[in-house]
Amino acid sequence: MITNQTFLTRGGAKYEWVDLEKYSPDEVAAKATKYHIHPVAVREILDKGERPRIQDFENHTFIVLQPLTRKDGKLEFGELEVVLSKEWILTFHRQPVKEIIDVRKTIDSGARASNQGPDFLFYDILSHIIDSYFELTDSYQARIDGLEETILKPGPTTILAKMLSLRRDVVKTRRILSYTRELVATMLREDFYDLDEQDERYFRDAHFQLSHLLETFETYREFLADLRDSYMSTVSLSLNEVMRKLTVVGTIALPLIVVSGIYGMNVAGLPLVADQSAGPVMIIGMVLYTLVIASYFRRVKWL
Repeated sequence: MITNQTFLTRGGAKYEWVDLEKYSPDEVAAKATKYHIHPVAVREILDKGERPRIQDFENHTFIVLQPLTRKDGKLEFGELEVVLSKEWILTFHRQPVKEIIDVRKTIDSGARASNQGPDFLFYDILSHIIDSYFELTDSYQARIDGLEETILKPGPTTILAKMLSLRRDVVKTRRILSYTRELVATMLREDFYDLDEQDERYFRDAHFQLSHLLETFETYREFLADLRDSYMSTVSLSLNEVMRKLTVVGTIALPLIVVSGIYGMNVAGLPLVADQSAGPVMIIGMVLYTLVIASYFRRVKWL
């Protein structure tokens, strides 16, 4: 699906926004021919799995962003390719992108995003993507709080698996944020991209917000590492407690097992074998030994 819109800036200059959703290779090739897009950019648009990046060509700049998408109720990172020039902006995405829909709604409602030029329109798309990243922090914070509440509850394998999964997600998100911030920083370089003074202020604000998000996710990563260490310490203490109890049981049972084992041998010559009162006395002695040693362990708080 191709959406083509034409806008006028305040200075009266005309520019286009062409949005391609679920595009085919032929559609990409047609736009590449019309707008003279570099073959390297075309190849990257048709490929998958590209991280956030920016690359400058003679008459346009190629940009890759990773907006959030919802799949089976889970938030995942999608892909949005942008080809930006001073006269037009092209956006390519294989799945519907909420941020593109939101920007189009704001433009239809009469917002000023369209009359500031292609650079500001790209900033508006970028800003909506950054806002969605802030929503992602709330989701991760809720997951971390849930882990913190259940760390002392049974189910060590499940908790550890959830903790490691969340840490992988945090590290992945932090990496994407780092690439995106680097992308914005590159656009702010005077020798790379020609931003006017007004648009530069907005992109500097985007850079600041991305830096703030990076600090937040770095905090999450460190907190999860501390939470993992605390959890492993808790598991180790629980294991020590179990081993201590088993040691107490073994200490009590070992002498009884030795005595019963000796007198359980069906051989002649053992002491007191012929004495009829030896059996009850030995049983009473074993019971008294058990009570005494158990009382001692309770006194030293091992039981």
